[in-house]
Amino acid sequence: MKYDVISADSHVDLIWLPPDLFTENASAAFKDRMPYVTDGPRGKEWVTKNGSTFGLMNGMGSGGRQYVPGQIHRSDRMAAEGIYEDGKKGIRRMTDPELRLKDQDRDGVQAEVLYGILGATIRLKDNEAAGEMLRIYNEWLADFCATHPDRYAGLACIPNHDVDAATGEIERDPGFKVVIGEAGIGWIPYVLNRMDAEWEDQFKELDLKMPPSEYWRRQCYATYQTDPVGIKLVEEIGNGNIMWASDFPHPDGIWPDSQAYIERELGHLPADTRKKIVCENAAKLYRFVN
Repeated sequence: MKYDVISADSHVDLIWLPPDLFTENASAAFKDRMPYVTDGPRGKEWVTKNGSTFGLMNGMGSGGRQYVPGQIHRSDRMAAEGIYEDGKKGIRRMTDPELRLKDQDRDGVQAEVLYGILGATIRLKDNEAAGEMLRIYNEWLADFCATHPDRYAGLACIPNHDVDAATGEIERDPGFKVVIGEAGIGWIPYVLNRMDAEWEDQFKELDLKMPPSEYWRRQCYATYQTDPVGIKLVEEIGNGNIMWASDFPHPDGIWPDSQAYIERELGHLPADTRKKIVCENAAKLYRFVN
């Protein structure tokens, strides 16, 4: 596969998953505690029997909001491409691997890193059942990505309702990389500068072998969708530590206009720097092979 553009932060949201995914795949002890789809006052909604709600089936954003024309410009752009109308018809473009590829081809994106079911364990309000829910989701995601491993890289959801469980997962890989997703990049040089200054001034007793900024350059990354100010600071941040992303299909993302944003914000940069930001850094980190 020849890669020119890779989105380092895209999403698979719970509300776009197959309606019976969790109830069909849960063990007997957890079946009645899993999210499922039922008819609600606004249409079909994801809920649980303990009163948790996750939003409208095939709704807008991670929270499954109702799309209202004219309220959010980026949502209007997605609506113009039929995203929400198809969702109402039960056509899950986000979680059908072939349909999703067509949407990425439309946007000039050859591969995506898929983040998943944001905030779902908190909304579930059931720590035991949350572990089962994440197991089911992670297995579904692995199968989804296996349909086109050259186009999809899925990030398994780590339990965040149990500190020990989360720490255990992370500690299985002491050489882990840190990615700050979807937070922009313009703030990073200031924070690194302050961290280095404070370390030098009063925190040298910490068990750090290098200034904090060197750890950043060695094993940390940040993603952004659009950040004209941050792009002016690429040399300060490090062009090997930045990864562009479309944030598809969230309403603060830039699909289906990614190419226009990339050209407008990165077009003036040297070709090798631009390539690192929109493709090579993500390809290396997430093991997409040209």
